[in-house]
Amino acid sequence: MLKIPTDGNKHLEFQVFDFDNGQSTGNLRANNLQLDLSIAYNLQLPTNGINHDGYKVYILYSNRFNKENDIFQIIDKAQNKRIGWVYPIQSIISLQHDQAQNKHFLNYSFAAFCNLLSGNFNIENGFNHLKSAPFPFPDEPLQLNDVFSDDLIIACLSKSTLPQDFDFEMYLLSLYEQGYYFNRKPNRVSVEKIIERPKVTLSIYPICQALKDDFYIKEIFRNYLLDSSNELFRFHLLYQIIELFIDKIFDSEFQKLVVKNYQPREFSEKINRLSNESHRISVLFNQYTYIDRLLVYDFKVVLNDFLSHFQLKKGNIWEGLYKARNIMVHKYREAIELRKPIVTINDMFEEIIIEAILSYKDKIVTDEEVEIA
Repeated sequence: MLKIPTDGNKHLEFQVFDFDNGQSTGNLRANNLQLDLSIAYNLQLPTNGINHDGYKVYILYSNRFNKENDIFQIIDKAQNKRIGWVYPIQSIISLQHDQAQNKHFLNYSFAAFCNLLSGNFNIENGFNHLKSAPFPFPDEPLQLNDVFSDDLIIACLSKSTLPQDFDFEMYLLSLYEQGYYFNRKPNRVSVEKIIERPKVTLSIYPICQALKDDFYIKEIFRNYLLDSSNELFRFHLLYQIIELFIDKIFDSEFQKLVVKNYQPREFSEKINRLSNESHRISVLFNQYTYIDRLLVYDFKVVLNDFLSHFQLKKGNIWEGLYKARNIMVHKYREAIELRKPIVTINDMFEEIIIEAILSYKDKIVTDEEVEIA
């Protein structure tokens, strides 16, 4: 069922969808109002016929990749295979893009067209993706973007390629990192951050298993960071994930200490060291995650430049991150004057956080290790 908004808070419910191959139109019918609406399908129809129920459709947004030629195959790196395509809604309407004759893309285009008009798509933001119903309904078929917003990005996935427990939300961070956002456009887009346009494929990675159920991580990349134009607040949002990580690391490393049966004095020394926040940050990035080394080097350079404004010594990069955090908290009035350096720090910090979440591996003490100890 497709619900199309009208004036006020009302909407029309179209319960029936069918496709007319002869006219190449999708036809909607509101039984209770005896209303019919036709939507033109402009691209070539699939030669073998397509069962659109075999596909899942998700609505995304992108401020960068929203032109009709921004069409990419989606590669799930967890399975290392193609699971679908991602493209602007304009790519279903236009005949002028590079994939207009690609039989593989045409299958996904037609499946998305049918699922959109059937109301079979995943989204959580009410009617923001739909336009108000045109009255009176015209005699000629409408275009898809007469019903749906012009700026939608469609991710169409083949169910046959997906594992039974597949959850597209698990790829939220990987999509965010590459300029695609769940359910709505960001209000904040950094002009400093460069996101390279994919060439043919968009490779996506799921959140690591240890963090897949964490509500804050999903919410920060679904909503909070999309709204945060205050760069100091943005830094604090990201640093909360560091706090989450180092709490986990304390628990994990504490278990290791317990099973090793250290003497009380040595145990106390190790606990004191583990309680040091900057030490646990270093452990996080050196032992529990993998971060691109060039990114780490560039981050160290911008951190040291920032710290030099406060006459703080250069040192270990992760100690530098902790020092930057203290400045943001305790020297807010001075830090706020350095907006441009903070934007650069945040852009890199965001990349590091995403890489950490995607690569994080919990190191839990096993029963076997306890028995050995």
